[in-house]
Amino acid sequence: GTLAWLTATYYDSVLRRIFVVGAGGLILSSVDGLVWTRESSPTTVRLNGIAAGTSGGTLYAVGEPGAGLLLRDGEGVWIQHDGGFGGRWMRGLTQRMAVGQGGAVFSPPYGTPPADVVALWEAAAVPTSADLEAVASGPLPLGNPPGPTSSEIAVGADGTILQQYSTGWVARTSGTTERLRGICRKNGGLVNLVTMT
Repeated sequence: GTLAWLTATYYDSVLRRIFVVGAGGLILSSVDGLVWTRESSPTTVRLNGIAAGTSGGTLYAVGEPGAGLLLRDGEGVWIQHDGGFGGRWMRGLTQRMAVGQGGAVFSPPYGTPPADVVALWEAAAVPTSADLEAVASGPLPLGNPPGPTSSEIAVGADGTILQQYSTGWVARTSGTTERLRGICRKNGGLVNLVTMT
């Protein structure tokens, strides 16, 4: 068991395991949600997000400054890299995007082999400097790899909602100044937002 603050969860359908990350660099995994195994973490810095990597059976994790970018390789070993986040904390994470402090939005370089995670992630220009807390990916057609035209939506401080298009990011009116901390995108394009301040 653990008394650590748990910050994010992810179910990987390839590995058929649930993963949880949290304070102190904690990483837990389970096949049934009942019995949990602590995985060896290369950091003691709090982790805030976890998602699938760019190839099957790999995972990414991000966190507070100093965590960098963690990759779980196909052998189940977590490796720490410099993601190029510039000392910012990162919270929201999908397979192709990480968001965080001061409107930070980063993506892995397109065309980079999945194993080449040591390549610095690329910063995107966004119309906000508000902290971003979460990001969600839209479903892609079968047979199409992730690409720059796929839609992502990020949320954060001051009611910020950003939507990605092929031409860049667009700010949307949320009607609130509350800090938006979570987002879930459903099939069909419907979006649910969860606000916690």
